[in-house]
Amino acid sequence: MRVTTIYFHRQAIAATVASDTVKHSEAFIGKSNQEYCSWIQDSEKWGGAIELSILADYYGREIAAYDIQTTRCDLYGQVSSFLASFVRI
Repeated sequence: MRVTTIYFHRQAIAATVASDTVKHSEAFIGKSNQEYCSWIQDSEKWGGAIELSILADYYGREIAAYDIQTTRCDLYGQVSSFLASFVRI
């Protein structure tokens, strides 16, 4: 994945979080809304379930994230009945 694409994803996540401070409250994201928006745009930081859920909604796609060490699969966006899927390993 190109660096510009990764940066775009980080910006999209930050914009989504900033646009709904009730849904993305400190209790939910573990940081103040403003602090989180700065944090997620730092290329040295890694996201997880929250970010994959936001990207599933953003793209209107189900995301399947596989952990190859535990063989666990977590699905994001499945409750929205999206027609297409994206796999992340």
